[in-house]
Amino acid sequence: MTKRKPPTCWIPDLGSETRLPVVNRRWAPPLGLGNMDWGCLSVREIEVLSLIVRGHRTLEIAQELGIQASTAKFHIRSILKKTSCRTQAQAAAQFVEWRNGN
Repeated sequence: MTKRKPPTCWIPDLGSETRLPVVNRRWAPPLGLGNMDWGCLSVREIEVLSLIVRGHRTLEIAQELGIQASTAKFHIRSILKKTSCRTQAQAAAQFVEWRNGN
């Protein structure tokens, strides 16, 4: 029996060479980086957050991911709740700060 590689997800704003591990449809960030528990976010929520970081609005996120605007809003609300952020800008800033290791 061959050993299967663990699934990964590609995060657009991290570059084409960056693939991050996924465990049970949850993104598994490297341990010990930042105070935020980014692992609580689903793969889709990380995709939405990465588009927010790139400056996309709700309708643009929906079009980019091929989902309804209401679904994009649901993911955004879920991101804000899970990260205890009050705004999309705050969540994006904290994600960028964590990603850059500050």
